[in-house]
Amino acid sequence: MVKNKGITLIALIVTIILLLILAGITINLILGKNGLFNTAKKAGNSYEEAGAREKLEAILLELQADKITKLEYNEKDYIDNKLKENNMQVAGDIAIVDGWQFELDRSVPQIGQSLGKETEIEKVTRGKAKFVYDTETQNVAKVEVTIEIDESVNMNGYTVQYNIGENNDSSENWVDYIVGDKIDVTKNITIYGRIINKKTGEIGYKFSAKINNIDALPPQAEITFDKDSTDINTTIKATVIQSDLESGIDIENCKYIVNSSEDEIGKDSSIWDTATSFTDDTQIIDITKSAVGKYYLHVLSVDNAGNNTEKVSTMIRFKGIVRLWSGNLYSQGSYKDNFWNFAGATSDYGLKLNGVYATRYSRAVSKNKVNVSDYESLNLHVHYSASRWFSCVWNF
Repeated sequence: MVKNKGITLIALIVTIILLLILAGITINLILGKNGLFNTAKKAGNSYEEAGAREKLEAILLELQADKITKLEYNEKDYIDNKLKENNMQVAGDIAIVDGWQFELDRSVPQIGQSLGKETEIEKVTRGKAKFVYDTETQNVAKVEVTIEIDESVNMNGYTVQYNIGENNDSSENWVDYIVGDKIDVTKNITIYGRIINKKTGEIGYKFSAKINNIDALPPQAEITFDKDSTDINTTIKATVIQSDLESGIDIENCKYIVNSSEDEIGKDSSIWDTATSFTDDTQIIDITKSAVGKYYLHVLSVDNAGNNTEKVSTMIRFKGIVRLWSGNLYSQGSYKDNFWNFAGATSDYGLKLNGVYATRYSRAVSKNKVNVSDYESLNLHVHYSASRWFSCVWNF
C-alpha cells in the first residue's frame, strides 16, 4: 500500500489564516493610526514644530529687549518688520515659521499658543482677511470692529467667520461675517476670525485681534452733607459728585438709596431696581426722615463701559422724642427704691442714657435714671415716695 506524504487541505487553510492574521497585525503596526509610520511622522512633525518654535522664540527674546531699549518700538509694525526680516510671515497676530503657525501675544511679546502646521487651504487663504478697528483711542466704552477682506481674491465658496473670546473650531458661537457689518466689542478680550470652506467645512486661514483699549476702571463718587444731624421732618442736603475720566458717567443707570444700614447693598442686587435715578453727574439730594434714627446714603455709579461701584456715606442722624416705656409702676410689685426691666427699648445711641424725665398722674418722682444695656430692653431705677403712672421718654 502506497502512502502519500504532504499536508492536508485543512492544515493548508489554517496556515493561510494564520499568515493573514499575522499580516494584518504587521500592517496595522506599520500603517495603523498608532503605527510605526504615523508615529515616525508625528515624531518628525514634533521635531519640525520644535525647531520652528525655537526660531520664533529667539526673535521674540530680541524683541523683549528692544521693548526696553528702543524708543521706536511698538507692538504692531516694529514686531512685524522684525519677524519679516528673519524670513517669517505675519498675518494679524499669527506668525508662520517654516509652515508652522503660532499665535502672538504682542504685549510681552511671546508665543500665545501653537496653531499647528499650515494646511493647503490655509496657504491659499492666508492673509486674505483681517480685523480693523481704532487702536489709538484708549479707555473707550465700545470698540467697533470690521473685517477687511482682500478684494483681489476669489472668495466664492468661502465664508469669513468671527468668534468673540473663544478660539475653538468646534464651538457653536462662530458667526458668519457680512461685509460692512460692525462688530461691537465692549470688554477687553481677544476676537478670533477664520476663513472656512462652506461646502466641505474645511478651515483655512485664521486671524485674531486682542482688544485692550476698553475702559476697565470703575467710576468714582464723592458724598458730602451740609450737616450730619438734624431733627426729624427737617432736611439734610447731600451733594453727590460722580466722575469717570475714561469712558464717562452713564448717568441714566446711576442710582441712590437712603437706608439704616452701613453695609453695602451689593452692585448686582435687585434692590437697585426700585432705587431713585440720578439726573446729573453733580447732584444735590434732599434727605428728610420722619423716624428717629441713623441713616446712610448708598450711591451706585455706572460708567459708559459698564463698570460700576457702590459708595456708602458716613452716618447721618435724625433726632426726636422717643417714648421708651409707659405704664403703671405699682403693677410691677414692690416699688420703693427698686429696679425694673422693661422690654422694648428702642435706643441704640450709647450704653447709658441719662436725663430721662417722667410725666406722672400722682406724686413727684425724686430720682430717676435709665441705662440701655442692649437694643431690646431698658433698666429703670426709680426712688420715690409713691406713684401710680410713669412714662419714660428720651430726646435723641
